[in-house]
Amino acid sequence: MPGRFRFRLEAVRRVRRQAQDAQQRVVAGEQRELLRLEENVRQCTEQLRAQVQAGRRTLLGTALDVPLLRRQQFYRGWLQRQILETQATADAQQAKLAREREKLAELSRRLKVIEKLREKQWLRHRTEAQRAEQVETNEIGNQMYVRQRVEGPGSLSLGD
Repeated sequence: MPGRFRFRLEAVRRVRRQAQDAQQRVVAGEQRELLRLEENVRQCTEQLRAQVQAGRRTLLGTALDVPLLRRQQFYRGWLQRQILETQATADAQQAKLAREREKLAELSRRLKVIEKLREKQWLRHRTEAQRAEQVETNEIGNQMYVRQRVEGPGSLSLGD
């Protein structure tokens, strides 16, 4: 009967799984960073929208406050630059995330190859174990049959 199942490439499998887990953490970090950038763009856009509304209210007032209008205009320009810069950074982050996901996909494929090999070897081991067990069971049956034939029909005893 075959011994306990041992996969000879277990160390390789373990290293590949660790590499995949590490890459999953990298991808998760990149996704968090992308979400942070997108949230920043959203907040700046909301602030810009609020500033546009505030500027309209200022223009509807009875007296024009030119310094206030200039400050609002300067702030809106600054917000627009922030939005553009952050969006450019987010686009670069999106490309980086795509590269990291591709690395993760490659590591996953490499791990899957090893796991399929392990599964095939496990099935082969199990089949051999079942075959060996069947041979052993057949041998016991044959010995009992021979003993019964030699000792006679009334001497069937398992305690001998």
